[in-house]
Amino acid sequence: MRLHWPPMMPALVGTALFAATMVAGPTMAAGAVLGVGLVAAIYMRPVFGLGLMLLSGTALQILGSAHIIGAPVSLNKIAGAATVGAWTVRSILLRVPVTWSPQMPALFCFIVAVWAASLVSPDQAESMEGLSRYIQLALLTFMIANIAGESERALDISLIALTASMSLSAIIGLMEFLLPGLSIESDDPSLVQGNIGAIIDRDSLEGTVVKRITGGLSEANWFSYALAAVVPINLYLFHRFQQRG
Repeated sequence: MRLHWPPMMPALVGTALFAATMVAGPTMAAGAVLGVGLVAAIYMRPVFGLGLMLLSGTALQILGSAHIIGAPVSLNKIAGAATVGAWTVRSILLRVPVTWSPQMPALFCFIVAVWAASLVSPDQAESMEGLSRYIQLALLTFMIANIAGESERALDISLIALTASMSLSAIIGLMEFLLPGLSIESDDPSLVQGNIGAIIDRDSLEGTVVKRITGGLSEANWFSYALAAVVPINLYLFHRFQQRG
């Protein structure tokens, strides 16, 4: 189904960007132009937004942090908001039905349980950070079900994007393991905001120094979970493309 934009739409967008330049300055206007372009690209090709969510949530999770890219929020949140927003508008205008897989109710109940647990947590800041991560993961799962499920081609592209993202993350992890310069002590203050590098843990095992590889993610455990999750996807892709050959 082809969407026909109103004839005055380009003029209205141009006027809004010009007004933003006059009010907020050229830097903010340039950001607005990039934002509009990103949302437009995701609207035309939702799988592009999904790929950006996968990349920013894995290999670029730390490198895309707000304090590193100089933005109010992280690249992961920007990609998520742009993708969910563009997909929602596209689904409404084109009347694309929403995909509700059997896992969605269970995932929703899990998020509610995490939220309820955060209310009684002694460390509210830490619990809200964890809740935010789980909500982002739930949105990513929802976007995968709806965007990757549109067609076989979209599914293939999405899975290849996830494999490529984790391959880049694995390369970062290998560099962290081999290069001494990419090592951070576990009590380094920079880890609070987020910093890329293997975390040197001298306290967990007596007399043993543990090197925790993060692969560009915020935590070594998340990196290991993501690596384990991508293995069956790689087996599926191998089997799928082997059949085509």
